[in-house]
Amino acid sequence: MKDEMPEDWEDSYSMLKKIHNEAEILTPFYDLHELCSIMGVQVPKREEVIGSIREKGYPVSRTHFSPTGFRTDAPIDDIKGIIRKQP
Repeated sequence: MKDEMPEDWEDSYSMLKKIHNEAEILTPFYDLHELCSIMGVQVPKREEVIGSIREKGYPVSRTHFSPTGFRTDAPIDDIKGIIRKQP
Protein backbone atom coordinates (compact mmCIF):
# COMPACT_ATOMS: atom_id res chain seq x y z
CA MET A 1 0.00 0.00 0.00
CA LYS A 2 2.81 2.41 0.83
CA ASP A 3 4.15 2.01 -2.73
CA GLU A 4 0.83 3.34 -4.05
CA MET A 5 0.88 6.51 -1.93
CA PRO A 6 1.10 9.76 -3.91
CA GLU A 7 4.51 11.42 -3.91
CA ASP A 8 3.44 15.05 -4.26
CA TRP A 9 0.43 17.37 -4.23
CA GLU A 10 -0.41 16.81 -7.91
CA ASP A 11 -0.46 13.04 -7.42
CA SER A 12 -2.59 13.47 -4.29
CA TYR A 13 -4.99 15.79 -6.09
CA SER A 14 -5.26 13.37 -9.02
CA MET A 15 -6.05 10.46 -6.72
CA LEU A 16 -8.62 12.46 -4.72
CA LYS A 17 -10.28 13.60 -7.95
CA LYS A 18 -10.57 9.97 -9.12
CA ILE A 19 -12.06 8.92 -5.78
CA HIS A 20 -14.52 11.83 -5.82
CA ASN A 21 -15.68 11.13 -9.39
CA GLU A 22 -15.88 7.42 -8.71
CA ALA A 23 -17.97 7.91 -5.55
CA GLU A 24 -20.71 9.64 -7.56
CA ILE A 25 -21.41 6.43 -9.53
CA LEU A 26 -22.94 3.83 -7.23
CA THR A 27 -22.58 0.83 -9.51
CA PRO A 28 -20.11 -2.04 -9.54
CA PHE A 29 -16.89 -1.49 -11.41
CA TYR A 30 -15.84 -3.15 -14.63
CA ASP A 31 -12.33 -4.29 -15.47
CA LEU A 32 -11.64 -3.61 -19.13
CA HIS A 33 -9.15 -6.47 -19.47
CA GLU A 34 -11.55 -8.95 -17.87
CA LEU A 35 -14.46 -7.84 -20.07
CA CYS A 36 -12.33 -8.14 -23.21
CA SER A 37 -11.13 -11.57 -22.16
CA ILE A 38 -14.71 -12.76 -21.68
CA MET A 39 -15.69 -11.22 -25.02
CA GLY A 40 -12.64 -12.66 -26.80
CA VAL A 41 -11.54 -9.31 -28.24
CA GLN A 42 -8.39 -7.16 -28.15
CA VAL A 43 -8.18 -4.68 -25.28
CA PRO A 44 -8.75 -1.11 -26.53
CA LYS A 45 -7.41 1.96 -24.74
CA ARG A 46 -9.38 2.56 -21.55
CA GLU A 47 -9.58 6.30 -22.20
CA GLU A 48 -11.20 5.70 -25.60
CA VAL A 49 -13.79 3.38 -24.06
CA ILE A 50 -14.49 5.87 -21.28
CA GLY A 51 -14.82 8.70 -23.82
CA SER A 52 -17.26 6.67 -25.93
CA ILE A 53 -19.37 5.80 -22.88
CA ARG A 54 -19.45 9.49 -21.92
CA GLU A 55 -20.43 10.46 -25.51
CA LYS A 56 -23.47 8.17 -25.20
CA GLY A 57 -24.54 10.25 -22.20
CA TYR A 58 -23.65 7.88 -19.38
CA PRO A 59 -21.66 8.91 -16.32
CA VAL A 60 -18.33 7.10 -16.21
CA SER A 61 -15.23 7.29 -14.03
CA ARG A 62 -11.87 5.57 -13.75
CA THR A 63 -11.34 3.65 -10.52
CA HIS A 64 -8.65 4.66 -8.07
CA PHE A 65 -7.80 1.05 -7.20
CA SER A 66 -7.48 -0.58 -10.62
CA PRO A 67 -5.56 0.84 -13.58
CA THR A 68 -7.89 -1.01 -15.97
CA GLY A 69 -11.13 -0.43 -14.06
CA PHE A 70 -14.01 1.98 -14.55
CA ARG A 71 -17.47 2.60 -13.12
CA THR A 72 -20.56 3.46 -15.12
CA ASP A 73 -24.30 2.93 -15.03
CA ALA A 74 -24.32 2.19 -18.77
CA PRO A 75 -26.02 -1.12 -19.63
CA ILE A 76 -23.54 -3.93 -20.16
CA ASP A 77 -24.74 -4.42 -23.74
CA ASP A 78 -23.86 -0.79 -24.53
CA ILE A 79 -20.43 -1.22 -22.93
CA LYS A 80 -19.77 -4.36 -24.97
CA GLY A 81 -20.90 -2.60 -28.16
CA ILE A 82 -18.54 0.28 -27.46
CA ILE A 83 -15.64 -2.11 -26.85
CA ARG A 84 -16.33 -3.96 -30.10
CA LYS A 85 -16.29 -0.69 -32.09
CA GLN A 86 -12.88 0.42 -30.76
CA PRO A 87 -9.86 0.12 -33.08
